[in-house]
Amino acid sequence: MRSPDRGPVPAEARMYDDLIHAIIDQRLHPGIRLNEVHLAKAYGLARPRVRRVLNRLAANNIVDFRLNLGAFIRRPSPEEARNVYQTRRFLEAGVVETVASHPDGRDFSKLREFVAKEKDAYLRPQPGVHRLSSDFHVVLAQLAGNQVTTEILTRLIHRCCLIQSLYMTAAGAPCLTHDHEELIDHLQRADVRGALNIHNRHFDHIEASLLLERQHDDLIDAGTASSDFGF
Repeated sequence: MRSPDRGPVPAEARMYDDLIHAIIDQRLHPGIRLNEVHLAKAYGLARPRVRRVLNRLAANNIVDFRLNLGAFIRRPSPEEARNVYQTRRFLEAGVVETVASHPDGRDFSKLREFVAKEKDAYLRPQPGVHRLSSDFHVVLAQLAGNQVTTEILTRLIHRCCLIQSLYMTAAGAPCLTHDHEELIDHLQRADVRGALNIHNRHFDHIEASLLLERQHDDLIDAGTASSDFGF
């Protein structure tokens, strides 16, 4: 049997996905330090492989490296947050227009499954509701059939989750499952204008829930502050 340290690349992919999901679920917050030693022990990986995962997160603007301090979950500036949302809004509008313009032959069932799970998660409430909401938009991008757009939007969606965990109002994100449901209806009816109106309203609500002048200066060491990853 191959040791975890010499195992296939999926061991690194699992660590990457775990860290992304922890950010989406708001279990890892901006400013938290990711301790390489603890991560290596938790995942049974050599530190160079852990660093490779952290470098990938840094390339996707999720992690920052600080001289003599290590890797930290990135804390986007208000200007960066606005730019990320502006870019995502623009690209996702293209996805909405593409799908609504030619809805025939597209499978909308997975989107409706996500909406059903979202509603249930908000009613309970259940952990992972943020992931459901973000994954809805990933599946929407996949429905358009452009892999490059899907990859770019997925990275932007992850950055938006990071922004929300830093700048969201005390009340939290509004429950916008009705927007998702209405969007699907407009998409299936080939109502491009109606779908774009829902898309813009959805982004307006989310951006209105952000306090983009909030500042977070504390650095927290995940090695002592969290047990989510075996620390």
